[in-house]
Amino acid sequence: MNKYFLAIIVASLSWSAIADNTNHMQKIELVKSVYKPYFRSANNTDVFAMPNKFTQDFLSVLKEDQNNTPDDEVGCIGYDPIINGQDWNETLLKRSLKVKVLSGNKVEATFLQLGNEVTRVQYILQCVKNKCLIDDIFLQLPDETKFSSFKQTTRQCIAEN
Repeated sequence: MNKYFLAIIVASLSWSAIADNTNHMQKIELVKSVYKPYFRSANNTDVFAMPNKFTQDFLSVLKEDQNNTPDDEVGCIGYDPIINGQDWNETLLKRSLKVKVLSGNKVEATFLQLGNEVTRVQYILQCVKNKCLIDDIFLQLPDETKFSSFKQTTRQCIAEN
């Protein structure tokens, strides 16, 4: 009886590890997928072109900034949060992109943009029934070690303007 009990425990742990690994791979593939349009400059890199990858709350922050910005002006979002900048080298980005799950629902992408300095972008995912969406992006400011919430800093900027 003990060996049957042990076999059941080992089997359940194995299935749990397989499910966890699959979940990790889904998270990694989600984050990698938002970078694919950046590998070819002719593609649309607008986040609104990828609504099935982001939560409604995240998209509402973008929309709110758009609605509060007069035509021909730059609002609170004057850069692309996916690459944490305005310019990138398609070939360098594609070759250097690495994505890993840090913990729970936090995934980090690292890549080179225009030189040898590594850019780190962290994604907070909201997962329900094995379906994950990006809920926030944490960006590292130049010369700083801490990360800042894209949603929080954008909402704060909108409130102040």
